[in-house]
Amino acid sequence: MKKSSKCVLLLLIVSLLAVNASAVILEENYKGKVSRLDPSKEIMTMQVSEVYEGGQWVTYAKSSLKNNIVAGSTDNPHIYNELKQGDLVEACILGGAGGEWVAVGKISSAGTTESRLTMEFGDPSKLVSPYYDGYSIEYTTTPDCNECEGTVCAAPSATVTVYKGGNQIEKRTLSEGMTHIFGYYSENQYVLKITYNFGEASSSTCPGAEMMMGPQEISDFTIYDMQRSTILAGEIPEETTATEIPTVIQTEVPATPAPTLPPTPSTTSSPGFAGFAAMGGIAAAFILFAAFRRD
Repeated sequence: MKKSSKCVLLLLIVSLLAVNASAVILEENYKGKVSRLDPSKEIMTMQVSEVYEGGQWVTYAKSSLKNNIVAGSTDNPHIYNELKQGDLVEACILGGAGGEWVAVGKISSAGTTESRLTMEFGDPSKLVSPYYDGYSIEYTTTPDCNECEGTVCAAPSATVTVYKGGNQIEKRTLSEGMTHIFGYYSENQYVLKITYNFGEASSSTCPGAEMMMGPQEISDFTIYDMQRSTILAGEIPEETTATEIPTVIQTEVPATPAPTLPPTPSTTSSPGFAGFAAMGGIAAAFILFAAFRRD
């Protein structure tokens, strides 16, 4: 086989793997200020000061971002109602500039060198900064296997776990549209008011699921980190006033530590992609080896 033929073969294999990998949509995280809000066009524009790259925040000037003014779409009404021009935020955009904002968190303006979120709209797993008063959040979703499209299924509920200072405060399963105040029965001054709006889950756990590739699943929450004293009795959701009071772990009692999470990557893996990529790599190596042997 001629050298030029080998090069063409190599390019074809690389192109095939690149097309398959493109099913996972790029995620980028920024810190900065809200530059403009246009609810009529459902567009939020952000002036970026820092970019999350290589597992750390770097200033815009040292980042690979070409322009520090980034616009993206979002139909989340809370973003337009709760935020204003000049607010400090951390945000995650899907698909890069011009894509969709899938998570936006307002950063506390209190005198601290570390960013702390006081409210969040969208998918909390897509943001890097912790919440005010040392809170962190994890959630899992369960797919409705009758409502799937490719690798993603609708998720009628989400199990949310809230930690404070590394200790588990409360764990609760929320159905779509349900609100719960996490830590309300604790002695903490600040609590998290969380609403699960809607969400998605991977189809990989469904019976008969095939090894497929596709975009990552995204869920939508509304989260407020607020003072416990500001919550009125009428605002407490019904499930917190039921006869069965939710189990709350006080901070002074030994509690389940929060698992260490890896830094938020710029891209996320889709179900089954690792296995497919491995097989593709082996096949590519075999083809190239055979080609060189024939030479």
